[in-house]
Amino acid sequence: TFIYGVDVSENSCQVVCHYNDNRRAGKTWHIPMKNNKFIMFPSTQKYFITPNQSKQLNIFLTISYEFI
Repeated sequence: TFIYGVDVSENSCQVVCHYNDNRRAGKTWHIPMKNNKFIMFPSTQKYFITPNQSKQLNIFLTISYEFI
């Protein structure tokens, strides 16, 4: 999965990815979103985008790939 910040207000939201490091379950990464920034992670991971903290709309592009 790729998430691309098309038009994102500075310090307005984060992408939170849940993962398991094979020692402890329930770990998370908190990644601040910015304009023109790609975030890539396996599609099997659960994720969400935190609520927008600014008064502008944030625009994201989400892309999923499949091996053929």
